[in-house]
Amino acid sequence: MSKFESIAWGLFAVTSTIAALFILSILIATEFFRSKHVGLRIFGKMLGNIAFKVYLFIIVSSAIYHGMYRFKSFLHDIGLAKYEKIFKNTLYFLGFLFPVLVAVALAI
Repeated sequence: MSKFESIAWGLFAVTSTIAALFILSILIATEFFRSKHVGLRIFGKMLGNIAFKVYLFIIVSSAIYHGMYRFKSFLHDIGLAKYEKIFKNTLYFLGFLFPVLVAVALAI
């Protein structure tokens, strides 16, 4: 296993943990804001806060990277191992490109 694969596996584990913990906290927080109008006003105020944008970036980026890595493993498991070099590089590229696009979208 190369050093890059070791780092990728480490990121896979970390991103699943981060996404699971942060998504749980969102579910708990939304339970407190059941009213549609109150929830939308609070969400609008929170979206203006840079810390909340960083929080959303971490959640979305973690889920995207974790999903890309899981999809790579799925393609390998269904018998596409001979094409692994192609889809591995493509999925790693997408796994790093999509979080950049999320960051740009949150910056707007």
